[in-house]
Amino acid sequence: MDPVLQSIVQSAFPGFICTLFLLTFIIIDKTFPPRTMRFFACAIIFAFCLLLCDSFDTYCKTKKVWLEMRFIIGSLAYMFRVSACVMTVVISQNKNRQRAIVLLTLLTINNVVSILNIWTGWIFTLNEDHTWNANYLFFEPYIVTSLSVILYIRVAIKQLKHNLGESAIVFASIVTCSIANILEIILGINFVLPLSLIICICFYYLCLNVELYRRDALTMLFNRRTFYMDAKRMKKNSSVIFLSMDLNDLKKYNDIEGHAAGDLALTTVSNCMISAFQYLAKIYRTGGDEFIAVFKNKTPKQVEEALERFNTALSKTKYSVASGYAELKNNEDFEKVLALSDQRMYENKRKIKGNSVR
Repeated sequence: MDPVLQSIVQSAFPGFICTLFLLTFIIIDKTFPPRTMRFFACAIIFAFCLLLCDSFDTYCKTKKVWLEMRFIIGSLAYMFRVSACVMTVVISQNKNRQRAIVLLTLLTINNVVSILNIWTGWIFTLNEDHTWNANYLFFEPYIVTSLSVILYIRVAIKQLKHNLGESAIVFASIVTCSIANILEIILGINFVLPLSLIICICFYYLCLNVELYRRDALTMLFNRRTFYMDAKRMKKNSSVIFLSMDLNDLKKYNDIEGHAAGDLALTTVSNCMISAFQYLAKIYRTGGDEFIAVFKNKTPKQVEEALERFNTALSKTKYSVASGYAELKNNEDFEKVLALSDQRMYENKRKIKGNSVR
């Protein structure tokens, strides 16, 4: 076998395997919405196409053959690398359709420019000796990618407290792909960027699956299982305050107005919790209408202030929530402190029920 082809196959084959397995998971897995699965499929396919382009480019560069074809493939590679990055970022923007549309618009512009480069040479041209010449639109794909990465980082920072796992994967992906891009530009090393993209996309998919099983399907808050796993890891000398909360009249919404109304009540209340607590506490849905926020290394005053913000946001809705908190002090039993916060929550519920006109 040709040594050049052998080297290319050895370098590209791990990326092929990762792509094949992820596409298989995407086809058989129904965990995520179809839109998310389509974006994952597009991201991994674009990354794999970039890997094929790098393989072809390496062969042509080494053998000094197929100059025109190498130029065409090089133009398409600019399209594939930006597409893989942007598609991955679009997945993280699932709650902001406007940003997703902006990103897809920028991606469309980049892809048109990349394809037109075959005839215009706006981004780069290729010399007879197989060396590249950068032209005035050379940095356009990098600008589009950078804008995507900025949005990616913004989402990761906003979710840092509430969704540490996804944020960590986002930052690791950015660092990995940035290093790969530098190695490609400065040292002229092929394969590192497409392989990095493929691996990062696979790990991002894995991270979202793991996060899904740690969270409540409706509200996307952490679930009861995660709460007790986190509770076991709490150090005995750590300062922790448990805030127990209970949505009032959920059964009424379900029985009279239907389960869709009950789901709306739960999601509305949980969004108010996220707005008020996400930078201070981890929030869990531990039962049908029961929630717990865990404040670490925070004072009762900070909890009271956060609770006031929550009640202010809640007052703009038609829902009400009973609450009570208790502080875990040195060597105290976790279950007893949690029971105390529940007891105070039920006292608050009786007070609300007694004064409520509903």
